[in-house]
Amino acid sequence: MKKYLAMIAFGLMITGTSQAQNASPRNNSSNNRYSQEQSERKDKDNYQPGDSGLNQNSPEQQANQRTEMLSHQLGLSSKQKKQVQALNLKYARQMESAEKQYSKNKDYDKKQQQAVSRIQASWNKEFKSILTHKQYAKYASDIKEKQPSYGGQSDKTDNNNNRSSKSGKL
Repeated sequence: MKKYLAMIAFGLMITGTSQAQNASPRNNSSNNRYSQEQSERKDKDNYQPGDSGLNQNSPEQQANQRTEMLSHQLGLSSKQKKQVQALNLKYARQMESAEKQYSKNKDYDKKQQQAVSRIQASWNKEFKSILTHKQYAKYASDIKEKQPSYGGQSDKTDNNNNRSSKSGKL
């Protein structure tokens, strides 16, 4: 009798395990994550030199996305929105040409960074002229919050300011 019970229990265990392996997952989110990871791996495998992977959108799409984000963030008027759209499109095209120019040679990383910095500085100057003082102050504070302090530089300047004010009081 014990042998029969042991054989039935063993048979049920084998049946349960084999069906558990063939069962479709109830929650498809884990299955979707797996397929998403697979597609990301395929994208990485198909990497071509010169692909930054950052801006796969056209300059027009980049300009539209950035304009919408800034309009929502700063509450731009329709006139300002049109001006910012034109500005973003102009500089998105400049960034694309700079990326194409410097992406061919790996030796030009520093020159590319300098070109991007110049383009960003020009964009910022023109952008500031479009906004009101209050809007630009909000934009600047939002940017400052989002940027990490590199190497604790912002902390060092704060400490230096505190030391000079303390030494003046003594």
